[in-house]
Amino acid sequence: MVTLCGCTEPTPTTHVADSADNLQEMVGQKVTLQGEYELSGKLGPFVLTSIGQVYILGARSLDGLFDGKTVTVKGVLRHRSGDVGSVPEGVTAMPDHYYFDHETAQLAIVDSPN
Repeated sequence: MVTLCGCTEPTPTTHVADSADNLQEMVGQKVTLQGEYELSGKLGPFVLTSIGQVYILGARSLDGLFDGKTVTVKGVLRHRSGDVGSVPEGVTAMPDHYYFDHETAQLAIVDSPN
């Protein structure tokens, strides 16, 4: 289960996402999610949550500091439909994916309990 926090004024609302459908409802909203940061996604770095991957598009090599760590990411959640059917035969199509723009997203390592 992933907790998403919609940041609305004046009181933030907490949303619990238990499926990709819940993520779809959050597209375009400022949310916070938590998961393991991985550098090796098809489209680049991503946060692996219990309901799937959410990419951090445009991430730089500096983000290697986060690799394998549990992180929170805050930003506006975006979605892009895949390119299936619109690419030439033999070319890999971009899959459907959720993402944050690296320029506006905030990443932080979650402190591990001692």
